[in-house]
Amino acid sequence: SRQALVYLGVVFLPQPALLSYYAAARPDHHSLIGLLFVLLLGCALRLVSGRSDRRVAVAAGAIGGLGLWVSVEFLLPLALVLTALGVAWLIQGSERARSGRDFALGLVLVVVLALIAERPSGLEFAVEYDRISIVHLYVMAIILAFWQAVLVVNVQSRPGRLGVGVFGLIGIFGAIAYAFPLFLAGPYALVDARVVAVWFKDTAEVRSLINTANPLKSLRETLFLVGPALVAGPWLWWQIKRDAPERRLGWGLIGLGLVVFVPLTLYQARWATYAEFLIVPAYTSLILAMLDRLDRDGLAAGIKAQIARAAARAMIVGGMACAFLLLTVLVYKLEDAKPATAGCGMAKMSKYMAAAPELNKIPQRIMTLVFFGPEILYRSDHAVVGTPYQRNTAGILDTIDFFAAEKPSTALAIAKSRGIDLVMICTTAKEGRWYDKPDSLFRRLATDRAPNWLSPVTLPKELAKTFRLFATKPAE
Repeated sequence: SRQALVYLGVVFLPQPALLSYYAAARPDHHSLIGLLFVLLLGCALRLVSGRSDRRVAVAAGAIGGLGLWVSVEFLLPLALVLTALGVAWLIQGSERARSGRDFALGLVLVVVLALIAERPSGLEFAVEYDRISIVHLYVMAIILAFWQAVLVVNVQSRPGRLGVGVFGLIGIFGAIAYAFPLFLAGPYALVDARVVAVWFKDTAEVRSLINTANPLKSLRETLFLVGPALVAGPWLWWQIKRDAPERRLGWGLIGLGLVVFVPLTLYQARWATYAEFLIVPAYTSLILAMLDRLDRDGLAAGIKAQIARAAARAMIVGGMACAFLLLTVLVYKLEDAKPATAGCGMAKMSKYMAAAPELNKIPQRIMTLVFFGPEILYRSDHAVVGTPYQRNTAGILDTIDFFAAEKPSTALAIAKSRGIDLVMICTTAKEGRWYDKPDSLFRRLATDRAPNWLSPVTLPKELAKTFRLFATKPAE
């Protein structure tokens, strides 16, 4: 109902991951992915709960194709919807198979258009796993072929459909494993293992919420990001059991999504947006049930009674919407948190490097920490080597090898090959933990033991507390 949509919006507002990605002035592709996921989920709920509608199915597939074009992480939402359509087909028969076929058709069409737009001539068949490529077109075409075969066979009994489904799944995965076996290894199958192992451990989005060394922190982050699932999950199970048959598949889709994305969020925080989008309708349904229970005795008589009931409704809605945020604060108070170390203040440093006359006679090429690269690029005309994007694998590895080098000659060779003009570090940066050996170049620079081919550059007093800047000597 329209009234329920208002409560849905109220519950949506305090979801932490969603607030983060949709913050004002944050240009982030995750917010676009979130919008496409909501649109896909809305279409999928209509496909599994209502009558088969070819336009909705094709639109859902097209939305899924757009999501895949933005990021290959959208493979998981696509798998969720395809699984839901498969279950609906097992239960209800060929009508849902047509929805599956049309969904896959829309998906294939958009992937084809994406490849035409993305790939220059001669690279149409380039095999890549971390961005949309011929691999993903092949996978979606196999899925389309499966649904078309299901319609041709048109098995009437549920046991027969189950057999066809199992055989089809084996065929799909077999065809993928035969043509592109690395697809099953994930999107980073072709990314250097050192980049995945070293770089990812300091990326906040891929941190695990489970911290055995600090259970209270684990509890706090879990309550903060997916706490409402603790009550929304059992309520959803109750809804599936007692709701009308035509609505059970819709609730089942949301429940399946929670089963997938809540554990994934515990594994990597980046999946919290999907989990929260799925929590919102289930949690809102619980709040509406509580409000219905409050109103069961009919409308209150008298102005005082009406005010009291309105206040009670507001307390239920506001309290339920914010309950887990308040629990998070309580856990934080109990947590023996270590005092936060002083940050590097990279914004100030990059502004200085963009404005200092002696550094800006000509653009400089700077060797600095991987996570500092984007800030310098954004605020100045200088160039950097390492940036925190897996497509810049060579830059990341050169940066790691440079600062990890225990022999100055090794770092010098990288500096020459890259044409480095300046070297900059922050002594308190988290990234410094990558280079913990006492004779690594990073530790030498942090403890004023720079090799003779680097000369210190004087910095303002405030910046010099944590930053070190060096110029390479032309003769070297």
